[in-house]
Amino acid sequence: MRKITLAFILLFGPISLFAQEVLGGQSEVVNNERFIVSANVSYAQLLGVTREGANEIERDFYKKLRSGMSFGASGYYKIGKVSGLGLRYNVFKSKSSVSGVDAIDMFNNYYSNTTVSEDLTISFIGPSYLCNLDFPKAWGSLDIEGSVGYLSYKNKQQLGENYTLKGATYGVQIAAAYRFNVTKNFSVGPQVALLSALLNKVKATGPDGYNETLRLEDGDTEDLSRLDLGITFGYKF
Repeated sequence: MRKITLAFILLFGPISLFAQEVLGGQSEVVNNERFIVSANVSYAQLLGVTREGANEIERDFYKKLRSGMSFGASGYYKIGKVSGLGLRYNVFKSKSSVSGVDAIDMFNNYYSNTTVSEDLTISFIGPSYLCNLDFPKAWGSLDIEGSVGYLSYKNKQQLGENYTLKGATYGVQIAAAYRFNVTKNFSVGPQVALLSALLNKVKATGPDGYNETLRLEDGDTEDLSRLDLGITFGYKF
């Protein structure tokens, strides 16, 4: 999956260049608006795989945890006919829980007939580049975005006791959307986005003042790569 994500990211430059050179020749500058803001809501799927040896209950638990919702916003200032610079933000949220199971926590404490739950939040923010192509005859516009930024990770876990895992890393995200014009300035349409990020260190806090930094080895690193499919709303002014 990482190889596919990397290949997709490396293709962003050529795709953006192709869009500007080829599709850009077919697009038009229909207004003098310089600012573009957008918001989106998406179904999101984490692309990391469940560890080998997981039983059926664990597989179902993490399958649910990897699926959630993503909410985002971006803002750009156009610096040319099709190019823009700005900021992109999004947050992913998901939850999963299972009751009446036997489980072992990170300290090898055994719990019988207990509840296990995780509440996950992953946020991304960073500078972003926009390729914006207007197609008045097709009643819409194509947006291609590429971002590099800061990613924060927070996981509230319950297994006998309540623990919180926090971490941070950098991420790369690319997105493409085609929005249909509803009015002169407002548009709506589908969007697809791919985020690539890898977490190798978390800070764990818990009861009785427990506080520890955990370094994740190569086989245990947290793959936070994610695919978003949803709807986006845009406004130009």
